[in-house]
Parts: sequence; C-alpha cells; structure tokens
Amino acid sequence: MKSPFRKLIRISVVLFVLVLLFNFFGYYINHIRSLESKELIEAINRSGHQQTLCQRIAKQALLTLDHPERIREGIPSDSLANLTDIFEANQNILVQQVNATPTPVPQKVFEIKLALQTAQPYFQSITDIAREITQSDSAMLLINRKLYIRDMLTAESKYNELMSNVNANYSAIVQEKSGDMAEIDTGKLFFLILAIVGLIILVLEPAFKKGERNYKELQKARNELLNEKKFLASILQS
Repeated sequence: MKSPFRKLIRISVVLFVLVLLFNFFGYYINHIRSLESKELIEAINRSGHQQTLCQRIAKQALLTLDHPERIREGIPSDSLANLTDIFEANQNILVQQVNATPTPVPQKVFEIKLALQTAQPYFQSITDIAREITQSDSAMLLINRKLYIRDMLTAESKYNELMSNVNANYSAIVQEKSGDMAEIDTGKLFFLILAIVGLIILVLEPAFKKGERNYKELQKARNELLNEKKFLASILQS
C-alpha cells in the first residue's frame, strides 16, 4: 500500500515544477519583449532625431543661401555636409530595421513602413539640395536660390509630418508590448498564489482527515463506553 505522505510529496513537487516552468517561460518572454522594446525605443529616438536633423539642415541651407560665402565656414560638426551624412545614415538604419520585420507584418509596422516609403522622395530631395548647396559656387547658389528654398521648405514640412507618424506608431507598439509584459507578470503572480494555495490545501487536508478520523474514533469509543455503562447498570439493577 502506498503511503499518503509519499503521494503528497509527489503532488507538491509537480506543483513546484509547474510554478518554476511558468515563471521561467514568463521571464523568457518578458526578456525578449524587453529587448524588442529597447530596439523600438531606439527607433523612436532615431526618428525624433531625424526630425531635428531635418530642421537643422533646412536652417543651415537657408543661412548658406543667404550668405554664400559661409559654404565652407562653421564648425565641422555643424556643417551642412556633416549633418547630411548623419541624416542619411540614420534614415538607412530606420528603413533596414522596419524591413527586417518578419512576415506577417503587424498593422503598426506596416504603417511605419508605408510612412517611410512615402517620406523617401522628400528625404531624397532634402539630401540632394543640401549636397548641391555644399558643392556649388556662389554664382550657382544665387541662380538657384529661390528654387532651393521652395523645395527645401516643402520637403522639410512633408518629411517631418511623416516622421511624426512613424514616431507615434513606434510609441503605440511600445505601449502594447508594455501591456503584454504587465499581463504576463500578473499571470505569474496569479499562478504563484494559486500554487501556494494548492500546497497549503495539500498540507492541511491530511491534518483535517486525521482530525476527522480521530474524532470519529473518539465518538465510537464514547458510544461503546456508554453502551457498556448501560449494560453494567442493567446488570446491577437486575
């Protein structure tokens, strides 16, 4: 006959292992989600930086068009050519990141991809004008000044509007993932509490059964004593 205590230990071990497995997978999923969230936050920062770079390029281009003699002046880190290089490198990273998303592509990622594709002509216009300005002489700048200003301002406005959409969609994805991580943490806590309650029940149940069995035995013994007392009393009376 198997010992009830041995059965209790087996059930407790199974519950403990289930809790460990659930928490392990929960931790693993949250770890993956946190890495994804880190990449998304970097994308948000990069898209926001692109808007700032776009404004700085437009401002530097307008200053250069107003003062052609400043084409090769200024601090290297603030030069129009340097800003354009950074602007182009960041845009390539954003495009590569969204294109690396495996199919099926979520709706928000699809909207980001669409916004980047729509922004590409305006991005190209900004970089082309900036490079033409840095490579042209004063005479050419005077000839094309109005055209450059008009196209640069138009491209800047459209590009920043689309990058705001990119930023908003990335932020929405981060919020969704944060909500999923919170749900997993809540599930881990609930399952842990449930397992603890189960273990308590398993520990207390044998005690209750033993107490009930002892109570029944006491009642039986009491009844037997009462019967014997009645029997003795009847003998004495007779």
